[in-house]
Amino acid sequence: MEEGANVLATEAITLTASILGITFGAVGLAVSILNYLRDRARVNVLLEWDLSVTPNPKYDPGKKWGSITVANVGRRPVFVTKVALMMPKGAEPRFMLIMDSMPGRRLSEGDQPQVSMVSQDDMRKVARYWNRIRAVAYDSAGKEYRSNPVAERPSWAS
Repeated sequence: MEEGANVLATEAITLTASILGITFGAVGLAVSILNYLRDRARVNVLLEWDLSVTPNPKYDPGKKWGSITVANVGRRPVFVTKVALMMPKGAEPRFMLIMDSMPGRRLSEGDQPQVSMVSQDDMRKVARYWNRIRAVAYDSAGKEYRSNPVAERPSWAS
């Protein structure tokens, strides 16, 4: 009789240990996945038109400018290699590279955003696409980050 009780106790302990192992393993996997998703690089790109600038030697205060802001809101650093304006399919040119963004910049968590100014002088030739133009930023791994389309019609698209 004593031997049967020992076997039952051993089986209960084994069953309890296996249930705890499965539970802790599943919780550990879930926490690892959540950490991975939380700790990745996330880049926000913002496109704005018709901005005025204060007098300075680099930008003419007598005309309107566009601005592309690239910010890392994630936890991992990202190296932004270039920033461009992307036109919809069928537009010429398809991409307008922003030379101020070259040769690239590392953006870590909490770093100041990268701001690139865009001259609006050449935008009239793509005026009919104004609501589908997006700013794009590319990182060193080749990932593309896009801005939302601008909601308000810029002055050059009138």
